[in-house]
Amino acid sequence: MVDLSALPFTFWKLLGEARSKCEHITKAPLLPETSAELHRVHLVKGVHSTTAIEGNTLTEQEVMAIYRRELTLPPSRAYLGVEAQNILLAMGAAWNEPLRGPITAQEICGMNAQVLANLEVAEHVRPGAYRNDPVTVGRYQCPPPSEVPGYMAKFVEWYNDFPTELPKIDDIALSIIKAIAAHVYFVLIHPFGDGNGRTARLIEWRTLDHARIASPATHVLSNHYNLTRSRYYEMLNHASMGRDLTPFFCYAVEGLVDQLAAQLDRLHAQYAELVFMDIVRARTPGHGADVIKRRQGLAIAIYKAPRPVRRSEMATLTPELARYFARTTEKTLSRDITALQGAGLIEFRAGGWWGVSDVMYWQHRRDLRDNF
Repeated sequence: MVDLSALPFTFWKLLGEARSKCEHITKAPLLPETSAELHRVHLVKGVHSTTAIEGNTLTEQEVMAIYRRELTLPPSRAYLGVEAQNILLAMGAAWNEPLRGPITAQEICGMNAQVLANLEVAEHVRPGAYRNDPVTVGRYQCPPPSEVPGYMAKFVEWYNDFPTELPKIDDIALSIIKAIAAHVYFVLIHPFGDGNGRTARLIEWRTLDHARIASPATHVLSNHYNLTRSRYYEMLNHASMGRDLTPFFCYAVEGLVDQLAAQLDRLHAQYAELVFMDIVRARTPGHGADVIKRRQGLAIAIYKAPRPVRRSEMATLTPELARYFARTTEKTLSRDITALQGAGLIEFRAGGWWGVSDVMYWQHRRDLRDNF
């Protein structure tokens, strides 16, 4: 059992933030297509990160193409695709398992076998089987091969007996602690001849997934480790040499909070877009369905633009708008701009046209509220 009393106040503060953000993400209502897309994006991000840590040079875009079965790599780089595909298949297998249940040594061996499937490995490496050779990682001497089965039996027992609830600590917070601890303990045992890091991160991901945390949030730790790769190895080395997990716990949960905050920012951006679209539907003036649809499309396209939109760009902001305005005159665009401006949906400032989005927030027209 992890000695929770040794963890400092800063850890508990960050853990509380991580737990709260996980809950917000999990309970966030999303359009079905948005939910599916977020799952795909963060699955691919997690796969890319966990393989990149080990030296895989594929880009995130290439991993997405592998996920969609749209990429064929040249023979010299084919093994990189196999590494990524192996993690995708391992996560897919775990995803289809019951949400809760004990882990087994056989399942862990199966994870490692999948991680190394169809890859050229050293002669002493047996995918899915415990190592027969002594291993030293840096200055850390891993347990001798004869002791690995015993250590793994204890690891499985510890994992399955980990409490699901404790006073003042809920199940999400405990699952985060369990996931991080399992990652480090597994790496310290180093039971396989190769693929230990990837297998450890799969176990960590499985733990968060089984806690019913939203899919996108379960992949972010691997992304944090990849973005801070040198510190990741430094923290693991510290844990191996001093048997002190506190620095790794603090490092991991700090990164978890940062990654979850970025996810929430993206969710808030989606909510804002949905609310703005609703405002547009309610406010767009015009007579006739085609006119209203065209003006709604123009207002939303201007809102989504990352910079001020010049008048000359408006007619081609989207393919649909281009088709509409190709059949009209310049006066039609002028009337649309005037109508949308009058409805308070667009305004001219800073060299171009913007969508009026401040009406969605409580700070709207604070200058008037201060004079109330």
